[in-house]
Amino acid sequence: MNVPRFRLALGAFLLLSGCASEPPDRGRELYRTSCAPCHGLEADGKGPRAAVLDPKPRDYTDPAWRETATFESVLASIRDGVPGTSMPSWEILTQEDLEAVTRYVLEISASSVQNRSDSGLPSQGEP
Repeated sequence: MNVPRFRLALGAFLLLSGCASEPPDRGRELYRTSCAPCHGLEADGKGPRAAVLDPKPRDYTDPAWRETATFESVLASIRDGVPGTSMPSWEILTQEDLEAVTRYVLEISASSVQNRSDSGLPSQGEP
C-alpha cells in the first residue's frame, strides 16, 4: 500500500465529507451572537447597540470599505479590536473561530455589495 496516496485520499475524503472542517454555519453563528448586536444582522452598522456607540460600528455593506478589506485586515481587527472605537478585542476566540467569522464578514459584505450593484443603487459617496 502506498502510504502517501492513502493519506491524500483520506484527507480528501474527510475534507469533502465535512469531517475535517468547521461546521459551515460557524461563522454566521459567531457573527449573529457576537457581532450583530453592534454591526446589525444585515452588516450595515445598525445593530441594536449602534445608537449608543461613538463612532458608529463599521458598515460592512459599504463598497468603499469592501474594496480595501483583506482577510488579514479583517481578522486582525476582530482579533485585536480597533483602538479609538467601541470594537473590542475578540482574542478569546480560537484561531478557527476567528477565521470562520472573518470569512462570514467578507462573504456577507461581498453579497451586500453585489446586491447593491445588481439593484442599481449607488454606492455610498456616489450621487
